[in-house]
This record gives sequence, structure tokens and C-alpha cells, in this order.
Amino acid sequence: MKSRLEQALEKYERLTEEQTKEKHEMVYSSYWNRNTRSGKMIKYKKKVTIRPGLPKSTIVNLSKWDPSGNNKYLDWMIKTRMSIKIKNHQITKFVNLFHKFPHRFKHKDIHRYKTGQEIYSDLISAQNGKSLKEVKKEGSELIYSCDDYKILRITSWQASVIYGYNTKWCICSDQSDYHFHSYGEDYCFYFILFKNDEKMAIIVRKTDYTISSAHFFFDEPEERICCFLANDDEIGLAAVSKKYNKDMIIKCVKASKLSDEDDVLAEYNLL
Repeated sequence: MKSRLEQALEKYERLTEEQTKEKHEMVYSSYWNRNTRSGKMIKYKKKVTIRPGLPKSTIVNLSKWDPSGNNKYLDWMIKTRMSIKIKNHQITKFVNLFHKFPHRFKHKDIHRYKTGQEIYSDLISAQNGKSLKEVKKEGSELIYSCDDYKILRITSWQASVIYGYNTKWCICSDQSDYHFHSYGEDYCFYFILFKNDEKMAIIVRKTDYTISSAHFFFDEPEERICCFLANDDEIGLAAVSKKYNKDMIIKCVKASKLSDEDDVLAEYNLL
């Protein structure tokens, strides 16, 4: 009987043109190139590989990192790596914690974890030895909620990782809490979670800030408010007001309890 690793390689290894000659596994990619004789641009077809999968080296490494000793989690690790935007070390960390502390996880069957949001959320809570509900409750405050969106003030790095999943915001990095804590002293972080799964961050600088971080979120040191889309592109306050409404910005400023709140609202025409 074949081992789980051998079965996985047969099932999931990415095949290349050199490894297989079966026509139904071939796909073609088109590209333009200049003909060396005529000098004209000609469209070529390049035969490339492909049975979707992972490189053999990746599968072998995932097998080595499986903590069960018999590749019990290998099939799930491979499927997850192929279907979700997630890194090897994150899968490994999740599986190791799941194997050692299954009681910390919402699902007792690892195969029930099929989305990145679920994996990240339970990974963060398991690392802290708390339930997902506890991590969210301790690290966030609901500022406002309506049919279209809700506003959360994020007060812990763990909560920022969970609620900021699938964004490019540095304060949500699951690798390090440096940015969150370093800049959290001078800024209030608000996440706008829309019902259509869009996300936006509104950053409000506190009244008393340190010069060292004054330029982190703002191009101009006198700026007090800025907004970022999930891809980390900055969006102007006027654009936010036009696309959504300015009330969400006002609510974030008021929740920050600035000593110069009226001045800030007046400066940005939010009164």
C-alpha cells in the first residue's frame, strides 16, 4: 500500500510538459515576439504544462512539517495551500497548534477549515489560549452598525489580524505586532467592515503625538485623519464622503475623544 506522501504526489504534484505528454493536460499560452528575419511582430503559441498542483519540493516539505508523524494532515495542508492565499509557515503553525491543542479550536475536524478567514481567526485565538469570541471582544469596540456597514475601533494586535484579514495594512501583519504597537500610541485605528465584504481603515492621529511617528500614515505632519482601502491605497476624505458618507469619519473622530475635536472637525469640514 502506498504511503500518504506517495498518494499525495500522485494526486497533487504539478506536472510540466517534460513530465507528461498527454494532450488533455496541455494548455497553450500566447505571446508576441519579433521575428529575427522579417522584423515583424508575430504571435506564437507556447506549449506549457499543466496539471494544477504544487511543486514536488513543496509537497515533500509539507509532509516533513506534518506533526502527526504519519501525514495525517498532509491532504488538508496541500488542498489549503492550493486553494487559499496562505503561506507555508502559516499552515504549519496552524497544524501544529491544532495537533497539540485541539480543544482551542472551533472545529474538531481540520477538514472543516476551508476559508482563510477561519484559519487566521482560529490561529490567532489558539495562540493566545483564548476563544475567538474572547479575542474579538477584548480587542475591538463596536462604534456603529447599520445595514450597510459597521465601525470597529481596534485596540489589540490580535483583533487587527482577525478583522484585517485579506488586507495589506501593516498593522494587521500576523508576522509581527511591531507596527500595531509602535504606532498605536499615537493613532486610533478604525476598521469599516462593509456588508459586501469590502474593508476600509480610518486612522485618526491623537492630539498628543510623538514626532517620530508623525510621518508614518501622513505625508504632511499636520494631517490628522486618513483613510485606506484594503489594498493599502489611500483614499481622500472627500472621496470617502462622496462614495459612502462623511458620518463614518465623524463617528471615528468623536470616538477618539480628542481634546481638540471641534478644531479637527472644522478643519476637515465635518461639522
